[in-house]
Amino acid sequence: DCSGKQPVLKPAHSPYLPLGSTGHMQRTWGVPMCVRTPAGTRCELFDGTTGSMALPDTTCPAWYMPNAAARGYYRFSMAAKDLAKLNGSLDQLSDAEKLAYADAIDAAFHRGDIDAHDVLEAIRKLAPSKTTQVALAPLSTFEWIWHHEARTAAQKARLREVATSAYLQRLQALGYARKAGESVDDTQMRSSLASTLGWTLKLPEVRAALLEQGDAVLKKTAEGKLDFAAANPDIIGSVLAVAV
Repeated sequence: DCSGKQPVLKPAHSPYLPLGSTGHMQRTWGVPMCVRTPAGTRCELFDGTTGSMALPDTTCPAWYMPNAAARGYYRFSMAAKDLAKLNGSLDQLSDAEKLAYADAIDAAFHRGDIDAHDVLEAIRKLAPSKTTQVALAPLSTFEWIWHHEARTAAQKARLREVATSAYLQRLQALGYARKAGESVDDTQMRSSLASTLGWTLKLPEVRAALLEQGDAVLKKTAEGKLDFAAANPDIIGSVLAVAV
């Protein structure tokens, strides 16, 4: 609320329940809540169903992060206009805050507060992160949408388009073979993207690279055994899934 001399946030507090749950919504408990804006951080104990928190800004903030430093043991949901402002300012957040944001997006989606468009927007914003955990954070929500919500060819084509734009170039830069001395983060990134892009979304260029390794595995050794050494063990599950 920016109608007064100082901006005021008016949060509401309820248990988190996914869409369709018949659980009790009236329970409340004390939650230490910290909110960060461009002007600083404000913390208060929030123990009612509704509350009021004066923000540190002198004018309406360009954005606010409802879980400053991601230290709060709570999820958050935001009004559409406030979420749009935060989406446009994710570069102002720490990696920990970006992970809290990704978790909030997932929770809000499964609660029915936001739709698939908001999830795809989060992917566009988080995928370029240099931190593997942040870049991959929206993938589980994305895969849920692919398996349970996308019904038409057009919807699936749109999801492929977003994932291709967000992740394909990064996978291709990593390559499909393990590099000497590479980081655990690079290994995790390759494994996750090979599975999502190659197996789930069946992108032709990714499947071709996986199939090449799969064919090499299926060519038996002189002892008549499968040649598992011919494939990168970090992506062997995706390789074999595509090959057979």
